[in-house]
Amino acid sequence: MCRHKFRATIGKSNMIPHKSRVLVAYSGGAASAALCDMLLDSVRNPDLHKKLNLEPAFVFIDESICSLNDESSTSSVASSEVELMHCFGFKSFITSLEMYFEPTDKFYEQVIHESQVPLSSDYCKQKWNFVLNNFKSLTSKEEYIRRTRNLLLLKLAEKEKIPFVFLGTMGSRLAINLLTDVLQGKGNQLHYEVGFCDDRHEVKFVKPLREFVKKEIVFWNQMRKVKYRETQTLTTKRDKNASLSKLTEAFVTSLERDFPATVYTIVRTGNKLKPLEKAEIKCSLCLSQIDDESNHQYSATKALLLSEKLSKNVHEEIDFHTHKKLCYGCRILMKDSLNSSMEIIPEICAKSDS
Repeated sequence: MCRHKFRATIGKSNMIPHKSRVLVAYSGGAASAALCDMLLDSVRNPDLHKKLNLEPAFVFIDESICSLNDESSTSSVASSEVELMHCFGFKSFITSLEMYFEPTDKFYEQVIHESQVPLSSDYCKQKWNFVLNNFKSLTSKEEYIRRTRNLLLLKLAEKEKIPFVFLGTMGSRLAINLLTDVLQGKGNQLHYEVGFCDDRHEVKFVKPLREFVKKEIVFWNQMRKVKYRETQTLTTKRDKNASLSKLTEAFVTSLERDFPATVYTIVRTGNKLKPLEKAEIKCSLCLSQIDDESNHQYSATKALLLSEKLSKNVHEEIDFHTHKKLCYGCRILMKDSLNSSMEIIPEICAKSDS
């Protein structure tokens, strides 16, 4: 059942040609471990009718810099994941989340031996901690980590000339992300965030597990005896009100107890949303299209800015062209920074333009 659903999700899209190279994002969590196992099972299948003719490569991004655990435990986790990935028998890469700020092309390495350690540098660590600690809320920190992870995957895929990236985002997580994105002012991006293929970039981000719920992933891993670990995030072991994502997850999970079709309903509703018309201006952080509001006297964004001005009783003239290289959702994200957002944006712009 799961095998057929996985192959059908990829096959019915008709977006991935035979013998295409794909970069699989492997984190060691339940969903990404199941994705790797399903993909390897389909690629190695002796039945030609059920075999996927793809050339996979794998990448592990070490996010221990965001973990609250001690350095020894996080390094052992990275070592075990690299060892598992090396056993897949395909080309693999490793890097660290903070290496996004590496100014040269030496921000990742190919896995050669099992005991290889992810790249890192003091400069990148300091830069990452400076940027992340300037955000006030955990919601903004989680969103920034998610966007940076995608940009790092994009940069690596472009460097290796791989046209597709496979993400282990299952339907349960997509439903949570959809509602969270609406709350954060990213309504115009829902088509790309929830759909099977995110084609905002030259490298396409694909979600083969979008039809799976968490229970199916758990059963697959148990039946196949797939090794995985519970990934730690900034809100792990925190109250449900710690962030918007955590609160939305609690809401969807509680709703799903009484209404099992909750996740499917949310995801299918997101599928009906249409993308914006092609625009020349793209957001420097999330790379989504930005509405050109310069020729519009009235718009939702201008109405929100005017409402904010009136509620705060501010008499200064509103600059509607502030951060023209950022979408509305990313403007809100940068506004949550303790420092002036312009101290962070030039680095982001330089990275996305390179």
